[in-house]
Amino acid sequence: MKGHSRNLLTVVVVILASACAQAPPVKSLRMAYPHELVTMDPHAHGDAVTTLVLSALYETLVRCEPGQPVKPGLADSWTTPDEFTWRIHVRDGVRFHDGSKLTPEDVVSSIERARASRVLGHQLDEIERVELLEGDERTIEITTARPAPLLLTRFESVAIVPRDFNPANPVGTGPYKWRVGSIQGPVVLERWDDYWARAPDFDEVTIQFVSVREELAELLHNQKLDVVASVTSSYVKDHEAVQSWRVVALPAVATTYLGINVTRPPLDDLRVREAIDDVIDRSKLVAEIYSSGLATPATSLVSPEVFGFSPAHRRHGGDLDRARGLLADARFAPGTRLKLDYQERYESVVGPLVDSMAEVGIEIEPQLHQYESYYHRLETAENELFLFSWNFNIADASPFLDAVVHSREPLRGLGSFNAAAVSDSELDRLIEEAAHETRSETRLELLQLVLAEVGAVHAYLPLFQPAVLSLVQEPFDIVGRRVRPQNVRLKN
Repeated sequence: MKGHSRNLLTVVVVILASACAQAPPVKSLRMAYPHELVTMDPHAHGDAVTTLVLSALYETLVRCEPGQPVKPGLADSWTTPDEFTWRIHVRDGVRFHDGSKLTPEDVVSSIERARASRVLGHQLDEIERVELLEGDERTIEITTARPAPLLLTRFESVAIVPRDFNPANPVGTGPYKWRVGSIQGPVVLERWDDYWARAPDFDEVTIQFVSVREELAELLHNQKLDVVASVTSSYVKDHEAVQSWRVVALPAVATTYLGINVTRPPLDDLRVREAIDDVIDRSKLVAEIYSSGLATPATSLVSPEVFGFSPAHRRHGGDLDRARGLLADARFAPGTRLKLDYQERYESVVGPLVDSMAEVGIEIEPQLHQYESYYHRLETAENELFLFSWNFNIADASPFLDAVVHSREPLRGLGSFNAAAVSDSELDRLIEEAAHETRSETRLELLQLVLAEVGAVHAYLPLFQPAVLSLVQEPFDIVGRRVRPQNVRLKN
């Protein structure tokens, strides 16, 4: 009996030792986004997907969520001794993925790098100097040429990188670090074990970029993904493979617009643009495209959550008789063809727009574009009509007005997405005045005035505010309002 017990004990010990020698199973996450990365340089783009993916690698001084106060990030505190000075204390104990410590010098060089960027530079053009604060080794001091009330929130777009940063070697401070990949994908990230804040839930994250509907359907059917970011409502409705997935609708402070190039005949006639606005029945449009509760008709250029909103800006639409009268006054020839540029994610919007415009004699010719050609046409104003969305990550109208409405001034980075080719010196003056006004009530009045003027131009027609739809498998979940790798968690 003793010999048998001894042998049994030996077997148990061997089994336990073998189990201890084996590595624990890797907790992995498989994600998909609708298009590839624009760049690996966090200071060289304004793309939403690229921002979401790179946020797992690179962090910023502050964290902003729509409708919430600014929260500390790599800065743990800040003060404003006067309206021209910001003092920002850099968090201690943070390390880059190469093991080096984050220093205030890294923050200074990152801000200077962003200031030199063609994309981000205009957001920081008020800055005169960025330097270390004398007598405080963890604080930087920023001096502005004029009051800059939005400067702190704009730092949410400025990734902090090492002084010797090379985009080909992605090194940040985020919860995940780069293992392998390219901008076309797939990308593999791995957990950063020395992360200063809450550790991510996964040892590795594999990210694919899937823009082709059939390819996505195959991946869904074969259970090769765990989270799919930013799917359209029509895709959810039309594909059987989606039925086994949980559809997560995240609230977003975003608006989808129909843009009109005001320089292209016959769209250069205000009456034609106003008629197009009158045709659009926003409630009917939302009902055709979305299930209940997944989108809200947009009755103004910005939603009520955005600073600058005014109830007086409401528009109604759906008045076909008035639209026909305006077109007749403008001598618009029935059957005139207008080209509508769009990306695949707006496909569900195109059909209802085509049908509604046909009721007043406007023939719409849809033009589907891939990502690069679509944004090239937006940046060069080569379009007639176009669909686009603006995410108000900072719930304030100024960034939208700076980029989308201000006349194009490439050297100052203003009007970079003014695809409607709006050009009005008085509007420009008011937009810039609002961006630098420190008195909240006065600033609100200025923004409301500008938005009223922009609405009267009928260059950007708000359609709806959509929820962000994502597909999620069990046992995964998304926290917060953005589908970022670090926001995906395992359910308890």
